[in-house]
Amino acid sequence: MAKYYRETIADMLQDFDNHSRSYSFYKDLAWEGLISDNEYTNVAWESESNTEQQRIEDVILDYIENNKNEGCQE
Repeated sequence: MAKYYRETIADMLQDFDNHSRSYSFYKDLAWEGLISDNEYTNVAWESESNTEQQRIEDVILDYIENNKNEGCQE
């Protein structure tokens, strides 16, 4: 289930962002909205290696840090 939603979210993010980054970047960002206490998401997240989880978390945190002062654009 998380795989389906992750790819769907990544597709929408990539379209919204005019494909300015790699698809893997958008798939990593999609985890931000999926990591929760939901049992289905946890199964998918826990199936990732600790190294991969850390890499994804680093991508998310780096993106947040580098864009925290960015306002919405019309």
